[in-house]
Amino acid sequence: MKKLYYSIFDTKVVNKTRQFEIDMAKVVLMFFLPFVHLTGECINDLSKGLPYFFDSIIGGPFGAPVFMFTIGFGLVYARKNSPRDLSIHAIRVGIAGIILNIFRYLIPSLIGYAITHNREYYLDTLLNKMFESDILQFAFLAIIAIALMIKFKFRHYVMLLVGIGCSIVGNLPFIKGLDTGNDLLNMVLGYFIGTANKDETIYSTFPLLNWLIIPIIGYVFTRYWIKVKNKDLFYLVVSPISAIIGLIYIFYGVANGRGMFAEGEYCYYHLRLDDAIASMFVLFAMLGLYHVLGKVFSKGIKNFVMGASKVLTSYYCIHYFFVCMSVYVFIFPFGPPHGKDIMEEGKDFISMPWVLALSAIIVVATGIVTHFYRKVREADIFLSRIRFR
Repeated sequence: MKKLYYSIFDTKVVNKTRQFEIDMAKVVLMFFLPFVHLTGECINDLSKGLPYFFDSIIGGPFGAPVFMFTIGFGLVYARKNSPRDLSIHAIRVGIAGIILNIFRYLIPSLIGYAITHNREYYLDTLLNKMFESDILQFAFLAIIAIALMIKFKFRHYVMLLVGIGCSIVGNLPFIKGLDTGNDLLNMVLGYFIGTANKDETIYSTFPLLNWLIIPIIGYVFTRYWIKVKNKDLFYLVVSPISAIIGLIYIFYGVANGRGMFAEGEYCYYHLRLDDAIASMFVLFAMLGLYHVLGKVFSKGIKNFVMGASKVLTSYYCIHYFFVCMSVYVFIFPFGPPHGKDIMEEGKDFISMPWVLALSAIIVVATGIVTHFYRKVREADIFLSRIRFR
């Protein structure tokens, strides 16, 4: 075992530059984001077929856990990675989350309400949407938490124990799905624990305790991974085992409605520890596949992948603006059936083929806008200081 370890790892940092398999994981996630989020917004029954595939499988272990992992990964590779620098970065991410909510929820909702005057759809949950514990808000808190652990020189195993402990506490029966009876208090606590109202129609998304384990795994994994000198052997050892565990987890979870595959959205958003760990096995399996693809892809494709992956957070924000503008301003007010029928009869906003077509358009549009945003940001002295990536 010791011989195998030293065949894989060096005693010094080897992987100092961008790594294709990580970049590839980001780009695959970027491609599927519009499909996942538009499906969730437009399709009423997400329990079977393509809607289930995008919402629960692609949007499950292949979705947010990848984003969360890259948070921890990025902290290791950050040019400035002192606790103070990471805290400043966290604040920027938090500001990005506020700006995103204004553009994806507030503006489209006000426009949609002006068109339809449908208070139930546009205004009743707007406050919760504006201040929900979404992925960028989580990233802000997670980076602060990891920065504190770095400042106080936590050993890697202690960091992992903290993440495990947080997950266990976040999933205690009297904490998970907690309803205080006060929407504002639910909202505030929802940044840290999984809150939900009595009928589970309003719930916190990505609470810190439930999800912190994943960026911690990303950080600790990367601290060792940067010393991998033989990546072929590393993935030959890690990825097949991870693939077996990951596939068993997915098939068993789907067949039995277990964990993040159970009925109800908050079963996913209030992630369990076993779901988090299994999702990492899925990711490690995919990284092995992406490593192999990196050997056969042309230089042009690899350059595209590495360039695109640099703007994951910007892409995330822009694609969500397009998704919400499409749904709130055009589809809900004008699409068949009309808004009132949708609310009363639980119909789909648009059919799944239209979801697929529109998602593909949003992928292209988001890529174009993100590209030009990056060019403008790099050219402008003020914008160059606003780094969302």
